[in-house]
Amino acid sequence: MFFLSNLRQHVTPNPGILIISDRSQAIRTAINASHSGWRPPSAYHVYCIRHMASNFNLRFKSAEGKGYLVNVAYIPSNECCDWYLDALGTLSGEMVDWALCFKKDLWLQHCDEDRRYGHMTTNLSECINVVLKETGNLPVAAIVRATYERLQQLFVCRGRETHAQLQGGQIYSQWLLTSIDKNRESLPMMRVTHCDRRESVFSVEELKPVDACVAASIEWGHFVDPVYTIVSIFNVYEREFLPIPDEKMWSPWYGACLKPNPAMRRKASGRPVSTRIRNEMDAVERVEKRCGLCHGEGHTIRRCPNAPQSDP
Repeated sequence: MFFLSNLRQHVTPNPGILIISDRSQAIRTAINASHSGWRPPSAYHVYCIRHMASNFNLRFKSAEGKGYLVNVAYIPSNECCDWYLDALGTLSGEMVDWALCFKKDLWLQHCDEDRRYGHMTTNLSECINVVLKETGNLPVAAIVRATYERLQQLFVCRGRETHAQLQGGQIYSQWLLTSIDKNRESLPMMRVTHCDRRESVFSVEELKPVDACVAASIEWGHFVDPVYTIVSIFNVYEREFLPIPDEKMWSPWYGACLKPNPAMRRKASGRPVSTRIRNEMDAVERVEKRCGLCHGEGHTIRRCPNAPQSDP
């Protein structure tokens, strides 16, 4: 409660914030508190699909059902979502009942009113790890200072890049333009005339280049969310970071003073001992060996039957 309330007050006071987390009772209690600032319409809370899939697999032990559940969550249309739910029901009706006991807007992408922007898991928070690399062994004050200064440097670099794109007349982000160009390579040359997802039957009509251009002559800019524009991105990195004053200029503190416990200090040498409790999400799925020569499974290039034999 202390962390989330201060986070809302000092770091993310913007309205409409979306928070993605697991179904921890402590997090839900803190978010649902009357004065937390994390309740709609100020903020919205949704579940991490990776954690939901882990809980599903722990209960039902079905890799196929887990795959259907993830597809149900990720699919952006209601029709496809119903199809995957029916496929999940062919395995077990109890699996469907377990999935539908949660509110749809908490885990289904097509019911989130476009607040997730495709982010379905908490892995998004791990992208900042490269910025905060090698800060885990520092004292708390040094971690806070390093976080502040490294984020300040990151914002300056990204702000300059975005400003250069803005001055060059670019309207949308490079990631969006690259994704659109990639989709254009395959989509404009065909048109779906019949679709039967239940029977896995699709009928497509191949178009000539001229017909394809006519069929795809839609101004896609009207369907792009403003968050993908360069102006919106520049507004994020335009934020100013005030310099941290010298410690002698800080106002005096009369509250409680925290001191580290020397017994809990990490050893300077040797391999650190992890106290993290691992579950099935940390397990690495076993992949069959694949040959680099013939690309067949079950053997490597050393034992490949198609490998050229050297003369004795």
